[in-house]
Amino acid sequence: MEAVNQELTALLYRRQYNSRIRESRAAVCRQYGELSALLGTAAAELSRELIPDPAGNQKLRRHLALLGLEMETAVYRDEYGRLRAELKGEDARLWTHRRSWPPYRICWVCLPGRRRGRRA
Repeated sequence: MEAVNQELTALLYRRQYNSRIRESRAAVCRQYGELSALLGTAAAELSRELIPDPAGNQKLRRHLALLGLEMETAVYRDEYGRLRAELKGEDARLWTHRRSWPPYRICWVCLPGRRRGRRA
């Protein structure tokens, strides 16, 4: 009788284990699905045509110079006519935190060797 009870207990444990494995696999599949959707959205956004805006770039450079910030800039308009600015340099993080020029959607890039809030 004891051997039957042990086998039954082992069977129940295996079922519980298999159920947990199925649940975790389903969770992983959902997460991969969400990640896939995010990457698809990012790819669609990156594949949109951006039109350079030299006048906007000059305005941005002048504005940054007035603030005493030095960095590389690029200004574009997307397919909807919205402005996009890309900033590269050590001061980029400082400027985006100030949010000094709201019409721009900012994409900033730190220099290699820099970490958030710290100097390398």
